[in-house]
Order: sequence, then structure tokens, then C-alpha cells
Amino acid sequence: MRSNERMAATLRRALENAATGEDRRLRELIRQIQQLALACRTSPPPEDGFCDLAGSPDLFTSFSRAFWQPDVAGHVAGDLTFASQALDWEMVNRFRGLVDLNVGRLRDQVRLCLVAAESVLLSQVLERFPPREGILEIVGYLVVAMQDSQHYVPGDQFADVSFEAGPGRSECWRVPEVLFTRAQ
Repeated sequence: MRSNERMAATLRRALENAATGEDRRLRELIRQIQQLALACRTSPPPEDGFCDLAGSPDLFTSFSRAFWQPDVAGHVAGDLTFASQALDWEMVNRFRGLVDLNVGRLRDQVRLCLVAAESVLLSQVLERFPPREGILEIVGYLVVAMQDSQHYVPGDQFADVSFEAGPGRSECWRVPEVLFTRAQ
């Protein structure tokens, strides 16, 4: 234990010395540039030969190449079947069109709920922050719960959650009753 502390202290001192040396060298370079600039202030170089370019600059050269495009996510070789039924390609295309879920936003929403209480259930989080991305957001909350060890995901407890899914349309889902708690 103490040898780890000594190694950490030695490493910290070495890094501080390296950073101090780099800072000192940077200050010396800045001082030299300032002195040279002050020396040239009274007699600037002629404008004719100050900067010579081999040709005229191309204004839009950075736009001449194509923008990066991601490669195709994957290829399916052959027929995909599940339980002796053919795969529904329409459903596959709908899955490919799903939005990217912002797990950081979901984690922040859980933290906001935990400001007022020691623990909060997923159903309470969903009441305060109704899902914007549908059932995918519920999966995101499950990911948050599984990534942080202080949260509890029961395998046998569920809750029915109702919310407005659109104008004049409500939905009811049965979701795992995840228990989010503050970090100890």
C-alpha cells in the first residue's frame, strides 16, 4: 500500500517537474518573440518581399474533397430466419431508422430525481420525464441502471406506466420497476 503511495508521489513530482520545464521553455520562446518584434518595430520589412507565395491561394481547397460518410453498418449473407419464420425486413429497416439514444441525458434525469430523495423508482422517473423516444428510452434507463452498481434491477417486479404519446393518444407500458439510488 505504502509503496503504491510512494510511486504515485514520485510520478506526481516527475510530471510536475516536466510541466514546469515545458512552461519555462514556453515563456522563454514568448520572450524571444517579443524582443524580436520590438526590434523590428522601428524598421519593418518591406511589404513587397515580406511574404512570397508560389501561386495564388485556392480559396476553397478544404471543400474540394468529399465529406466523411460512414460505411454500411453490415451485410446479411443469406436468409435470416427466427423460429422457422423469415425475417421481417420492414422491421429491420425501422430498427435502422431509430434515433441515437442519449444515455448521458437519461443519467442526468435520474440524478435530478435523486436530488430530492435517497431512491427513486423508474416509474417515478418516467412520470417526471415522460419518454420522448418511446420504448427505446426505457431500454436506455435499464442500461443506466446496469452500468451503475448502486442501482437495482429486479427480475420479477414490474409497473404499468401510462403517458401521453401524442396529441390525444396515450400509451400504457409494463416496465421493470428499477430502483435508482444515490451513490454511497
